Amino acid sequence: MTRSTNSDGLSDPVTTSDVRHEGEIAITIAIPVRNGARTIGKQLDALGRLRDPGVQWEVVVADNASTDGTAEIVEAHPLGSRVPMRVIQTSRTVGINTARNTAIASARGRLIVLCDADDLVRPGWLSAYAASVLNGPPSTAAGPLDVSKVNNPRWAAWGVPLAEPHRLGGGLLCGWGANLALHREVWVNLGGFDESHPYGFDELEFLARARDANVPFTWVHDAVVDYRVQPGVLVNASKGFRQGVSSVRFSRAHPVALPLPTVTIAAKSVLGSLREALRARPPWERSGCKVAHGRLPQRSTGRQTALVVSPALAPADDESLTRQSG
Repeated sequence: MTRSTNSDGLSDPVTTSDVRHEGEIAITIAIPVRNGARTIGKQLDALGRLRDPGVQWEVVVADNASTDGTAEIVEAHPLGSRVPMRVIQTSRTVGINTARNTAIASARGRLIVLCDADDLVRPGWLSAYAASVLNGPPSTAAGPLDVSKVNNPRWAAWGVPLAEPHRLGGGLLCGWGANLALHREVWVNLGGFDESHPYGFDELEFLARARDANVPFTWVHDAVVDYRVQPGVLVNASKGFRQGVSSVRFSRAHPVALPLPTVTIAAKSVLGSLREALRARPPWERSGCKVAHGRLPQRSTGRQTALVVSPALAPADDESLTRQSG
């Protein structure tokens, strides 16, 4: 077993697949994970079904202090005999942005493509990103999330399908960390993901800084991920609570992108999420629900409607969105 030095200056163990691969790595698939033993094997199976993107690629799994044998499952997976794949142990801080930064710090690819351990990428996912953004200028990109394929219908209703990018205030367009791409140069220039940012809005905070730095954003329509909704009323209520709290911090840092939240609004978001969770149905099924599950209401700003992470998204204007198909 070799060792790698992470950004915190500490050496964490790294396990690398034994197979040697020829050619320069162009794309790194980065998977942040904590206790993903139940699902990560299926995601690696899906990666094994990817269409050839025409370039060399690798997989880096950042294991964020798992206690369920996640690393052992990755190490034993047959994908490692076909493409370079390694597990990096990172435990300095428990948090998804820590895991993202750890994976990207060791990436050899010019383009980083992020996915989660509990979802399933579609066969054309990687080739769509390669065709659309790999050889373009330093940028960020994202693709759709589909909740209809891999979830029980009851829990699928809790998911927020993402067919088009989120539109936040000031024209900020963005996607989710479960299906996100960025050139490594952008990550370096921006100082990485903010590891101090709490769960919720963690990837949007990075994308907001990228937009402020005039980094282009591309929506890659054919880079589809089947997004798995975690089952359980309390799990979803907890996510809503954390997202509501995180929205306040995001707003303070990026008031143009999200001018709405206050402590009061966040509290209403939390209470609405808990109330609807106890009724065992997704908050947006109730007619007239405005704040729930960590999502905040639309409010007229006098210039336009500010649309925050919402179940129903208006299509973006052609002038403000670069839309690509792989």
